[in-house]
Amino acid sequence: ALPISIRRKILAISRSAGQVDWMKNLSSQSQTRWLNELSDVEWEATIQTLTRAGRYQELWLLAQASPPVWGVRILLALNQAQWFPQSDQEKGGFSKLALLAEASSRHSLTFSPKLKWSSPAREISCMALDSSGNILAAGNSHTAILRWDLSKDASPMPTLFSQSASTNAICISPDGNYLVFSSGDQKVRIVEQSRGIILKTLEGHKGLIRSLAFQTDSRFLYTASFDGTVQTWRFPNGMRSNTTQVSKQELFGLSISSDGKYLVCAGAERVIQVYSLPQMDLVRSLAGHSDTITLLAASQTGTYAVSYSRDLSLKSWNFASGKEMGAVRLDEPLTSLMIHPSGQYVLGGGIQGDINIWSFPAGQVIHTLKAHPKAVIGFGLRPSTNQLISASTDGLICQWDLS
Repeated sequence: ALPISIRRKILAISRSAGQVDWMKNLSSQSQTRWLNELSDVEWEATIQTLTRAGRYQELWLLAQASPPVWGVRILLALNQAQWFPQSDQEKGGFSKLALLAEASSRHSLTFSPKLKWSSPAREISCMALDSSGNILAAGNSHTAILRWDLSKDASPMPTLFSQSASTNAICISPDGNYLVFSSGDQKVRIVEQSRGIILKTLEGHKGLIRSLAFQTDSRFLYTASFDGTVQTWRFPNGMRSNTTQVSKQELFGLSISSDGKYLVCAGAERVIQVYSLPQMDLVRSLAGHSDTITLLAASQTGTYAVSYSRDLSLKSWNFASGKEMGAVRLDEPLTSLMIHPSGQYVLGGGIQGDINIWSFPAGQVIHTLKAHPKAVIGFGLRPSTNQLISASTDGLICQWDLS
């Protein structure tokens, strides 16, 4: 049997290439060893392969070891085939489980927030979680930046104050020591979290700053602006080391790959530009959208990215190879976007307050959370607990258990 690390690497490579058909050629014994790493597409391929081959006993064994959602799927397939275990001892248990599967399939899965609260500012323009998932910071149209300690049931922390109103983007350094935000005066400020004081004010952009991102080692901060430039800043001293004119039009999205080797950015020119780091050399351009790209996210595993455009399409990419992996047509605009750390799901918050969860890269909607009464402005995931934090423009913040 292959070690887990090797299995995950093989899966990552196959997903990055957009190839999942190889799963159909595995024996059931091999498939069982991969259960914890399978994506939804791979689960579906496994079940279809065994069902077509009439390998019902193996499906029955798989149902008992699989996650509940796929256990139900397998039990429904076995029931439809009118299959029963040969052992009288197992028949009773199988019949009970099959009835439960039928009953559960008639009811949609529902989620309710585990915790929710409202910002005293009664609005939120942007939000960020630290790498531990314990500190939440949120900006608004005022000068105050509010913070909460999620490890203590979202207890309020000391408020930070800006010298300019309207926080447009916010992020927290990977080590958690610094909070960085952009304001309406086209400046970026670095705050030391422990003392709550502004250490540096970064000047140089000539347009609204919509995106901030740290390189994984915290040595560089990248900022993208409506002036069409990406600026590179040494961190935390705040010295500017590079200005790259990416576009003649507005830039909206900016994200860094998990290995810190690539930066992807996009905006009104409708293409995704891929740069190598730290030199900021252009590697390739990814075209496919027909309108402004307003949201962009890179995966924490592999070289994947997802993009949302005003053409109401959501596209997934392998930005290392330049291959488009899939596309989804949407019914309403998205206002926030995130790839789940597992790399298997994409979450998108809508203008009506719903949160859709898609399988990745297949693009199938797994579930829709009726999350907020107003537009979802941002996401964050508490990595150790699989708790999703979502915030909306009306200041409502919710914590969801995705496990």
